[in-house]
Amino acid sequence: MDEVNFKLQNFKKALESFRLALADYDNFQNVMPTLNVTSFDPERMLISLRDSMVQRFEYTLEVMWKYLKYHLEHNEKALKDISSPRVVIKTACHYGIISEVEAENFFRMIESRNMTSHIYKEEVAQLLSSQLPGFYILMVTLKDRLAKL
Repeated sequence: MDEVNFKLQNFKKALESFRLALADYDNFQNVMPTLNVTSFDPERMLISLRDSMVQRFEYTLEVMWKYLKYHLEHNEKALKDISSPRVVIKTACHYGIISEVEAENFFRMIESRNMTSHIYKEEVAQLLSSQLPGFYILMVTLKDRLAKL
C-alpha cells in the first residue's frame, strides 16, 4: 500500500472510531433516563463516554490535519514547511480544497481541541460535546473530497 493510501486508511479508521464514540454517547444519553440500576452510577458513565468522545475527536483531528498536510505536499506540491494545523488549513483553503467557511470551522475545531488538551474544565467538555457531531461531519466531508482528488 502506498503512503497516500496508508495515511488515508488511518484517517478513515480514526473517523470510524470517532463515529462509534459519538454513537455510544448518544445511545447512552437516550437510555440513561430509563435505567434503574444501583450497581453503577449512570451519570459517571455518561461523563466517561463524553470524555472518550472528546479524546477520539482530539486524535481524529490530529490524524486529519497530518493527512491534509501530506496531501498538500505530495499532490498540490505545497511547500514542505507547513507544520502547524492552522497553516495547513490556510494552505488547503488557498489551494481550493476547502472553502473559507470550512476553514473557519476547522479553526474552531483546532481552538476547541486546544482548550480540551491544555485545560480540563467541565463546562468546556459539555459545550464541546454538543459541537462534536458537526465537527465529525466536516471531517468526513474533507475525507470524501480528498479521496476523490
